[in-house]
Amino acid sequence: MIKFIKNNMSKLVLLVAIIVCSFIFIVVVPSFNEIFDSLGVDLPQITKGILYLSKMWLVILLPISAIYFYIVIGKNIRIVKVLTSSLIVIFGLIILVIVIAMFMPMFYMGNIRGK
Repeated sequence: MIKFIKNNMSKLVLLVAIIVCSFIFIVVVPSFNEIFDSLGVDLPQITKGILYLSKMWLVILLPISAIYFYIVIGKNIRIVKVLTSSLIVIFGLIILVIVIAMFMPMFYMGNIRGK
């Protein structure tokens, strides 16, 4: 057990730091938001940004955790590889259609003849 802890110390420290920061953003910062609202003062941009991040923590946490789990767990599972390849093809086709739609008016302009 001690060897396991020594080998994974950096991961454990990172996990504790993530838990502490999450607690601060979810519990502590919203209470400061109420205090600042009651004072009615204009806040610096960095403070407004932190208050905004505390409201949007789920939007930030979900993509980061999805990428982490994909890198750690999903890269060895066949169905995840197949789904990833399919999504890459689908998004590639969507981007291709968007780019073609953006340039279509330019192609039509070359075909217009004046009288």
